[in-house]
Amino acid sequence: MAKSKFSIENEGLKQLAKQLEELAGQNGLDRAVENSLTRTREYVTSEVEKAISSSKFNFNRTGKTKKTLIKNSKVEWNGSTASIKTGFKLRGEDGVNLTSIYLMYGTNPKNGKGIKPDSNLKNAAKGQGIHRDKINKIQQEEFSKVIQEIMESGND
Repeated sequence: MAKSKFSIENEGLKQLAKQLEELAGQNGLDRAVENSLTRTREYVTSEVEKAISSSKFNFNRTGKTKKTLIKNSKVEWNGSTASIKTGFKLRGEDGVNLTSIYLMYGTNPKNGKGIKPDSNLKNAAKGQGIHRDKINKIQQEEFSKVIQEIMESGND
């Protein structure tokens, strides 16, 4: 089970989607959506890997948390809504792995020896903060790329 899913929620993309649908119909629009979500997952995964490597917590000594990183998810369609899983799998070969949750949100044990949330990891995994603008740009680029390909080829 993935902790995060991404969708396209951007006014600029809505305009590009309308233009794309007029040019190439539903097939062209679907291709742009799938390309943009796949690139979003690739970007998020890369940023999470960087956050893991630079974390002040030594949670990567066993490699189990990094192994739970979702790297190859596919776009899932539910009617006309598309999404893609990103972040960490909470269940895997080794059973339940909540380390990523503890790292992103911190712990607060009664003895006062908890860990503070790793905001860099959380922002990377959720596409928040500095990552939001980059994700929007990636998605717009993918839509523009498909529009350009269709205009150059003259068909979808």
